[in-house]
Amino acid sequence: MHILIVDDVPDDLSLLRDQLEAEGHTAVGAGDGIEALAALEAGGFDAVISDILMPRMDGHRLCYEIRRSERFKDLPFIAYTAVYLSPADEELCLELGADRYLRKPAPGEEIAAALEEVCGAERRTSTRILEDADSLREYREWLISRLEAENIGLVEMLELTSLQATALATAASAVVITDGYGIIQWVNPAFTELTGYT
Repeated sequence: MHILIVDDVPDDLSLLRDQLEAEGHTAVGAGDGIEALAALEAGGFDAVISDILMPRMDGHRLCYEIRRSERFKDLPFIAYTAVYLSPADEELCLELGADRYLRKPAPGEEIAAALEEVCGAERRTSTRILEDADSLREYREWLISRLEAENIGLVEMLELTSLQATALATAASAVVITDGYGIIQWVNPAFTELTGYT
């Protein structure tokens, strides 16, 4: 299958593309809903996997616009997001016409199984109308403020004191710090000496 991935975080987009390609699919990326709609106009996609929170046009609006379009309404649409605050968030995606709602990070096999499932099923339709832009904007602002508060807490938790940073940097053993997806964020000199990689 040829998949359109919509995500404004380049690392997330790249990771998902790698997962899909490992499962035998091809994938093209778009940074937000506006870029995604332009890519869809060029054609050739079998499904869309989209993040929710993105600049300019978010995943909710993208899903809604796809379901309203005569040309694209039959495309399978999977919402794939790290944002999950309540069952209402998943419900909103499904009401807007998403065929599935997956939470990041999901294993490649789970994503492939979801694609196979939604491609073989009847398309969901939008049962919600997005005429009230103010209510959606208020929801988005509330969601962003919650995420920012959580990020501040995480940053405070992960900040190293200068003593801890010195200890890690000068440790005789290799030290590797990764993000939540297993992507290496930092290595100490001992790691570089041991492996030859920076």
